[in-house]
Amino acid sequence: MYHLSQFARTTPDKLAVHFLESGRAFTFAQLERQANRAAHALLSLGLKQHDCVALCLDNSPELLLLTLGAQRIGLYYTNLRSKI
Repeated sequence: MYHLSQFARTTPDKLAVHFLESGRAFTFAQLERQANRAAHALLSLGLKQHDCVALCLDNSPELLLLTLGAQRIGLYYTNLRSKI
């Protein structure tokens, strides 16, 4: 299974994701850095491996970054849609 960090090492400048609605885009290197920042932010809240967290965000860069950060530190997470 491939990990984001592997793509960030081998193809750092390649486009990883582009959000059409907002126009925001991330290369693999940018995504890797932002996922690490999100993981550290979650850890700073006192969350640790195997903890559970519920996210209430629409499909957005922030949702993606938080889920990648949560995966990185071994959290269980679910998204509760903020709009129906």
